[in-house]
Amino acid sequence: MKRVGWYVNNNFFLNKWEAIEKHGNKNISFYFYEDIFDKYDWTKPIDGSLNDLYWLRAQQLRDSYDYIRLWYTGGSDSQTMLNAFVNNNIFIDEIVTVRVGVKDNFDDLDSEVEITKRAIPNLKALNIKNTKITVVPVGPQKMFKNLDNQDYFKDVGAVFLRSPVYASSIYTLFPNLMLPAHDKYETVANVQGHLKPRLEYKNNQFYCSYWDNEFTGFNPSPNIECFYSSPSFPTLHIKQQQVLQSYLKEKYKRIENNSVFSENTEFKHDIERATRDWVDRSVDLLKGQTSIISNKSKLAIKEAFLYNKRIYDAYQEKLYYFKKIEPRFLQHRKSLKTKEYCLGP
Repeated sequence: MKRVGWYVNNNFFLNKWEAIEKHGNKNISFYFYEDIFDKYDWTKPIDGSLNDLYWLRAQQLRDSYDYIRLWYTGGSDSQTMLNAFVNNNIFIDEIVTVRVGVKDNFDDLDSEVEITKRAIPNLKALNIKNTKITVVPVGPQKMFKNLDNQDYFKDVGAVFLRSPVYASSIYTLFPNLMLPAHDKYETVANVQGHLKPRLEYKNNQFYCSYWDNEFTGFNPSPNIECFYSSPSFPTLHIKQQQVLQSYLKEKYKRIENNSVFSENTEFKHDIERATRDWVDRSVDLLKGQTSIISNKSKLAIKEAFLYNKRIYDAYQEKLYYFKKIEPRFLQHRKSLKTKEYCLGP
């Protein structure tokens, strides 16, 4: 099966920049399972409740893999998929959460408050037997190593101080934690909470599509299984769009044409109320976030400046390099959109 990503004449690229560098801007396309999604009429309701499909998806993953490694942040996406396993007594081999900080004491960092006060307490409160809980400590030394060595063109597609949260980075920084499962088991899945629903409303119809830059962070992750958006369980991806559509129609009696309902808009919490389980928002750093750089990332940069100049300077050096080479790609910076599917009025 084709991988999600950028293609030029059937040649696959993990990053659009690499495709541009090798082929210019000719015939670059972005593939997101169109051949699978084309088989469905998105205007016809998918059978079953969303919770039923969450349960079936969790069971499908359990039946398909020898070892399931679930990546957990305590946010609504990872909490909902964790609940799908736990509430239905479906075994998870390992739960991984990542701590990232410019100081060794992560609890002192505001950028880590969601992990400190939500994810870690939630994991401690879990009453499940034989599941391995792995808390990955990306402290100052590992952060610097990541900044110093990471290939931003291939790994994450942008200079991002907190990129060690990505599985692709963790496999590089902590092979001792990640690789033993691959040596022991034939099939290993890194289950992550992607993708959130995304809808646009235009010409009095709802449409679903995504921009390619929404995939750059997690797409390089090895053995990835996106819980919500998978070619092996396409009905869940479609169902969550339909549930969001129904929620929006009920809540907003009048919807403006050209409205966009996505994670980085003011409708973020509508998406979560409609399609995700409840999480404690009292420690949420993303309230009302509509900018490209998250509040968490802004705090991390500020903390680097205050507490670890070595990391801050390395980050600025990467930014300088990025800005220096970026003009080569400016004419090609326009994002590519996935195929659009109509859900009806």
